[in-house]
Amino acid sequence: MYTGNILFQLDNFDSWSDEQLYECMGHPITEQIIRLDGQPVESCAPAYTVHSGDLFRLSQRMLLFKLLLVDFGGAYNLEDPPLRTTTPSQYSAPEVLRSLGVSPASDVWALGCLTFELCAGYTLFKALFNPRQDVMKDIVAMLGKPPDKIWNAWEERPNYFDHNGNPSRKTDHSILVQPYPLYDRIRDMAWLYPADGRKVDFSQRNQSSLETIEQAQMYDFLSKVFVFEPRSRISVADALAHPFLALMNFSRLLS
Repeated sequence: MYTGNILFQLDNFDSWSDEQLYECMGHPITEQIIRLDGQPVESCAPAYTVHSGDLFRLSQRMLLFKLLLVDFGGAYNLEDPPLRTTTPSQYSAPEVLRSLGVSPASDVWALGCLTFELCAGYTLFKALFNPRQDVMKDIVAMLGKPPDKIWNAWEERPNYFDHNGNPSRKTDHSILVQPYPLYDRIRDMAWLYPADGRKVDFSQRNQSSLETIEQAQMYDFLSKVFVFEPRSRISVADALAHPFLALMNFSRLLS
């Protein structure tokens, strides 16, 4: 599961009149169609275009605070799991990135990535040019060298790390991977992209501790999720019982 699987549900507005819709969304903004060559617009073309509406105005009035889970085209039977899934690289566990197998523990990893993104407002792992490689090296930057089964299955690892898992450059033009542990990523959440858009002074950042109970609980939870060995990751039942998620009423959100 990732953000593309989650929709916020809106109340039904099929019975609204045009006036009610305009009251909520505002009147349509149109633009006349003009040909670049100055010739008259042919009858097959529309006379004008309409700007897209601001759906946020609709959500302010109609949002039900219920979630819809969609797009289960990549679902599989536990008895016959695939080697690869359609999960985007930024939510894929190391064993999925290296095509070593898929299991419910792989979904727990994806849940951890989703949890971080919903709390931080940005993805945990960055995928810039080569998603599978970028995410894999970012995972190693966060967790360190993986077990040999994963490490040896990653043929491109010499481009980023030496045989001990230390960052290295293959060429002078390569970008050196910087270690960035999970603890630091959670600590920096509020500093990298402040919700109010203010500029922050990193010199004032607490370098040694997490600032809130929620951050501490989040770190404890995600440290049990982001484990290389799938069998050692927190189970779904234990995840739901963890203090970080225990206060969430999932049955109400998904009803």
